[in-house]
Amino acid sequence: MRLLLAFFICIYITSVVASYPVKDEERRLGLTYKRLNSPYKGYPSDELWLPYFKYKKNFWDIEDTVIRAIFFNYDSFQTGFHLGFEPVGYARAKEGVVTELENTEYSLPFGIYHLQKFGYVDCLVNILVSFWGGDQGLIRRLSFQRDMQMFNDIFVRPYFQIELLSQSYVNYYYGVNEATASLDAYQAGSAINYKVGAYLGYQVFTRVFFNTLINYTRFHSSITQSPIVTRSQVIEWSAALSLEI
Repeated sequence: MRLLLAFFICIYITSVVASYPVKDEERRLGLTYKRLNSPYKGYPSDELWLPYFKYKKNFWDIEDTVIRAIFFNYDSFQTGFHLGFEPVGYARAKEGVVTELENTEYSLPFGIYHLQKFGYVDCLVNILVSFWGGDQGLIRRLSFQRDMQMFNDIFVRPYFQIELLSQSYVNYYYGVNEATASLDAYQAGSAINYKVGAYLGYQVFTRVFFNTLINYTRFHSSITQSPIVTRSQVIEWSAALSLEI
């Protein structure tokens, strides 16, 4: 935690001389399909259909399940508040060993983010608290990504992410507080997960857009050693079709 805070302060101080850019307005409405592959034993996957909304103007940057309120926006860095909806856990489980446990809530993390732009790669830092679901646990993420425009109408963003999860967050989603008929009690510790993924956006027609996201996650041993977990890695993806309004 201290190292991330020190890094956040350092990159903020070194970037105060940047100039303010002009942001274009963008509004889109559509539908998103999410394929969620969980590591839980007997409950490997979930599917969600959600409305897709994208709005970008002035100090607001909203897309899909993420809302950002920007209070510093310069050529070389961006800083603001982050609010997201993350469908993790086993809130809708109808099969598998997790049905023996009390259902979890989806995570709704809120906090601060900082995007630092370098020559060939961007660095994104998130420090968040999951105040709905996740037992108010702390989520810290450090991502390295690069934005690439191809053929004028294709946008690609590959990324690598290091995710640090607090003990309370991990225990909420992967711990077993009390033993059941088939599960031993398990108190999970903090975790460091690794993610690799890519985001792709494509302008199908003048006002029609398609975007998709795929990511691979490798879980820490404090998660994989849980009696309700059966997989150490998962691949998830989503796709959205939207219309400019």
